[in-house]
Amino acid sequence: MKKKSEAQSTRDIWYATSLSLLFLLIDQELSREMELATKALEFANRAASNNTVINIFLVGAFGGLAVRSLNQQRQIEALESQRDSLVKSNKSMRQTIWDWKQKLYTEAEADKKPIVPLSKLKSIYGEVPTLSQSAGIAEKKDGKASATKIVIRVTSKRNNEGQSTT
Repeated sequence: MKKKSEAQSTRDIWYATSLSLLFLLIDQELSREMELATKALEFANRAASNNTVINIFLVGAFGGLAVRSLNQQRQIEALESQRDSLVKSNKSMRQTIWDWKQKLYTEAEADKKPIVPLSKLKSIYGEVPTLSQSAGIAEKKDGKASATKIVIRVTSKRNNEGQSTT
């Protein structure tokens, strides 16, 4: 029995020694990492207080903004040229539509029996008032515009005592 307890105590000592060595290694690694972190923070503090580093950062930011501004300016110029071409094409389309409409009117006037009468064409294009619009204009010309009648009804209610109220 004594041998087992000596072996067990030897094993316990070995485990304790191994654990303490492991903790020592972990502590050394942590201290190295802390040392590196401290050095990095010191470097960052020196860089932040150094005017040269700040100036380089500011010049880089200014350069980035300048590049972005140039790209936006190119986009604006491209959109403006596209707008100009669209305005020109819209004007030419309006002129073409106007020419077609005038040609249609002249053909409707020239024919004795047109497919679509000129008055109908003008009402389609909104150049002559339609029948309902002309009826409203005729009423106004006569000076007899229709007046709106408002009727107000007064009803009486009886209260609990049988008296009427208004």
